[in-house]
Amino acid sequence: MNFMGKSASLAALLSATLLTACGGSASSSSTAAGNNLCNEIASDSFSCSALLANMAEQQQSRINNFSDLIATLNTDVTAFCGALSSPGEAAALTTAQASLSSAATAWQQLEVMQFGPLTEAVRNDFYSWPLSVGKEGQIDSEIALVNNGGEFDPTPTKRGLTAVEYILNNDPQGTGRCDYAKLAVANMAEQSQALKTAAAAYEPTQSSNPQSEIQDIFNALFYVYNETKGEKIQKTILPQNANDTFKSNKLEYPYADLNRAAVEANLLAAQAIFSGAGELGLQDMLIAAGQASLANAMEAALTTAVAAAADSEFSQSWRTILDGTSGSTESANCINATATTTAQSTDLEKLCSLDKKIKVFTDDLKGQMALTLSLSVPGEAEADGD
Repeated sequence: MNFMGKSASLAALLSATLLTACGGSASSSSTAAGNNLCNEIASDSFSCSALLANMAEQQQSRINNFSDLIATLNTDVTAFCGALSSPGEAAALTTAQASLSSAATAWQQLEVMQFGPLTEAVRNDFYSWPLSVGKEGQIDSEIALVNNGGEFDPTPTKRGLTAVEYILNNDPQGTGRCDYAKLAVANMAEQSQALKTAAAAYEPTQSSNPQSEIQDIFNALFYVYNETKGEKIQKTILPQNANDTFKSNKLEYPYADLNRAAVEANLLAAQAIFSGAGELGLQDMLIAAGQASLANAMEAALTTAVAAAADSEFSQSWRTILDGTSGSTESANCINATATTTAQSTDLEKLCSLDKKIKVFTDDLKGQMALTLSLSVPGEAEADGD
């Protein structure tokens, strides 16, 4: 199947990955002082090389898992489309929707691992939120275009997981809509195989500037600050003042309602980067730099945030929670929620407190951690006053 514009994108991906593997680096944000830090803190228990090797492995394992889940989604969407108007249609749709949920949640971990082969351009092959918010009309127009003989070459907001979520959870029975979902998933299946190949070739340990590679990983971790906390929770669904309202219409997953699972997956990926998932992580780099107390406090804060986002913490989906809110009192209580709130009797209070719990981690991320490790805070985070 030929997807317009794909070949150039994949060629660029593989070229960039091989450059990194041969010792090149796309980052220029590290300083001369930062370049020496890896040598200064190297010991029998820590090396930047071992840290980078683990980060590449953490990313690669998640890319491989996502690729497998997309392959399953491809099979299940095809089966659903083949079952239209048959007795097995409802069951096939349920299976396809479950496969979408699994793939979309797996992708949410990779959202926090946008370094090395996972560039912004590659990411857009699979997901484009928040650019895709409110763009359902564009997807419908693209469906009509393709079904009238047009080429499948949409912009990121019209393809990927967003398009499949919309179709499978919003009137998927039309043959034309189902055919478009098949095209969108088949495209992702091809792209995910290319990403798998690039991830296998990614060797940041071969870089002549390991601090620069660590800077890229540090930048990726700021997804939790800018997107998870800043967009998905604070700016998108929580009130900004007592007269503001809760905005369930701006949720990340308006149809599949995977909003809580997406945030939890983001935090789990951040935990893998910071704590290392049993191997070396950025926490160990802080410890090697003489900041064990800070490292342990950040690990504890992130662990608390992960636990607070778990499914077991909520009796309802986030959409249901927000749709059930009314009045300025709930808005004011949400604004006044704290990370240490203990008498959280409602789901809404837990959701409002989660924002503050993540903030405990991200305050240190862009503050003392960046200073200790001679890392630069990404510009969009520096510009944010929170």
